[in-house]
Amino acid sequence: MTRRTPSDGETASTWMAPRGIVAGATASAFGIGLGQAGIPGAETVLPVTFVVIFCTVVLYGLTATRVARRLGVAGHRGPTILVVGGSPFAREAAAALQRAGARVRLWAGSPDDQEAARSSGLDVDRGSLLHGALMREAELEDVTDALLLSRNDDFNALAAADLRLELGHAHVFRAASDPDHGDFELPPGERGIIGAGHPSSAELERFIAQGWTLGEQSDDDGIALFAIGPEGEVHVATTQAGPAAAPGDTVLALSRRQA
Repeated sequence: MTRRTPSDGETASTWMAPRGIVAGATASAFGIGLGQAGIPGAETVLPVTFVVIFCTVVLYGLTATRVARRLGVAGHRGPTILVVGGSPFAREAAAALQRAGARVRLWAGSPDDQEAARSSGLDVDRGSLLHGALMREAELEDVTDALLLSRNDDFNALAAADLRLELGHAHVFRAASDPDHGDFELPPGERGIIGAGHPSSAELERFIAQGWTLGEQSDDDGIALFAIGPEGEVHVATTQAGPAAAPGDTVLALSRRQA
């Protein structure tokens, strides 16, 4: 018979396994029976059991995070930016943010886009904003900010409005829509449009096609789009202002020079 070694995740689940209901129900049933049988101390079974349950709850509360980290199954703490879109500019932005120290996830639908993203060392998945609430909540786990950079301006606009309900208005950004395309007009003054010069998604793609790259800014050259802080936090330039960079932050700008 082969002996199976439990995984770290299973070990963590065993440590946190719910035992209160089972223990309480068992103690209640046996306590009554023992009392009716005249066994000394039967009346203390149930109170002692609840004291033990309380102590285990306190123990789990004080040690759960430490145990999960020691086993390597704790969730990531800190900012994570989700880039939605597999276009060349979306991949360029995701790769530049990751190089600058941000934690990045990329959603791309096309298999070719996914393969190109993996070749750049990106964590890529298909993702979907059309799943039910529970599925979407699971897919957005750890995500603190989102960039909507797909090739479809209407999708970006609608997805941004939807994600702002989940992440907050100050944490969702998208490329400006091409004024000559799109099926509907959006209210003027929308917040969260990337780039102080509000380049459209089509313009951003043309920059990449012409050989522009997104890299660390020097001498105020290029179009400043992002600032990454020491803890991986991302500040995005918008139509109202450039990226809110503090001393020590890395500013990423789109420019003709090589990254």
